[in-house]
Amino acid sequence: MRRLNKGFTLLEIMLVLVLLSLAASVIIPRLPSGSSGSDLYQQSEKFAALARAANQQALLEGKTLGLKLTSDNDYEFMLLADKGWEKLGKNRLFRPVSLPKDIQLTYSAGDSFWREALEYEQDDSNSIYFPDDEQAAKQPDIIFWSSGEISPSNVSFCLGKSETNCQWVVLEETGEVLVKENLNG
Repeated sequence: MRRLNKGFTLLEIMLVLVLLSLAASVIIPRLPSGSSGSDLYQQSEKFAALARAANQQALLEGKTLGLKLTSDNDYEFMLLADKGWEKLGKNRLFRPVSLPKDIQLTYSAGDSFWREALEYEQDDSNSIYFPDDEQAAKQPDIIFWSSGEISPSNVSFCLGKSETNCQWVVLEETGEVLVKENLNG
């Protein structure tokens, strides 16, 4: 009578452990350090998802939306109305977002052509986007047009002052929103 073995051999178990340790040695160094590393990833992904939603909302409703980065490391969404830019604070999806204190948010316009165009618009006193000095302080940093275009921008989320532990959200003029670990790659 032949007896059937219903278990794993020591060699099979050791092989699985070696493969798991190799996978862990590749994955663990790529994870951000500390408990706020996961916050960094979540906050950058949340920002990107909200930017995509704002772009879709502007396209669907035929309205121009904006995103204002505040000095307190927070951001809020805005709507271009007849009287100028208004906050979208009552909208369930586009409520103001407060970032954890250890995450630093920085913004830069996407390319030199775009920065020059924004400066030209700001100098134009008849511009609907920059009507006067008082209203200019309330202007959004990123604009989502009803055509589906976005003002090209780079927004970085970094832990503290570190430039090595960052996530970048790249908003392209075509409406594409990307999250990157390395801005150059």
